[in-house]
Amino acid sequence: MARWELYECSVEDARAFIAVDVDVHEEAPIPSLRTSLCVTVPILAPREDGLNTADERPLLDAIEDQLEAALTAEGATYVGRATFGGARRHYFYATSTACLEPSLRRLRDEFTGRAIEGGGFEDPAWRQYFEFLYPNELAWVYITDRRVIDTLNAEGDDGQVARTIDHWAYFARAEDRGAFAARLGDTFQVNGRGDDVEGDRPFTLRFSHHGAPASIHSITYRLHGLATEHDGEYDGWECEIVAPGAHPSA
Repeated sequence: MARWELYECSVEDARAFIAVDVDVHEEAPIPSLRTSLCVTVPILAPREDGLNTADERPLLDAIEDQLEAALTAEGATYVGRATFGGARRHYFYATSTACLEPSLRRLRDEFTGRAIEGGGFEDPAWRQYFEFLYPNELAWVYITDRRVIDTLNAEGDDGQVARTIDHWAYFARAEDRGAFAARLGDTFQVNGRGDDVEGDRPFTLRFSHHGAPASIHSITYRLHGLATEHDGEYDGWECEIVAPGAHPSA
């Protein structure tokens, strides 16, 4: 069963979004699928940052759907997609490159005016998947943030409204927690400490800052890095839901 996650990152110094099937990680590499395939679909009217506009997305999605159907029918496994630098790149693993050219011909015939290209190489260790597509630690922070934001949006939240945002971090030693707290700066307020949590990091710190969920990523990236420096683990955030036109309670 596929489980796809989306995250933002930088590829070749360009802003990028990668979508990846993280569940296939449990069975990869699959010995029978030794060949990594990549199909590049140009974006005809990219934005200045090289990503697609909302207007072009439906057609790009239609190309993706047909490509996935064609290659998976030949036994390939679709593992990820990367959008950056004026193109979408779709990644599969297959037994060989033999299935690629017939699928590309059909796509070019249907979606004329778009120079769709593809290629493949032997990748029995699935390095393309593990080293490029699969999320690293910072990508998982982005994914976790997005899940919270998606939940807030589903409840009608206005992510642009600043309010109190609560955070948690866990540490192996009390002195690590203290050093982390000392480096938070004036932006954050420490709200509580706990010393009775089970596990390798039993020393808890609860703290907060005033800000908008829509701009949370830069905050959580910093907190993740800072916690790691002090043998700790940043454990995420939460906040109240604020509907459009409403005011936060604090």
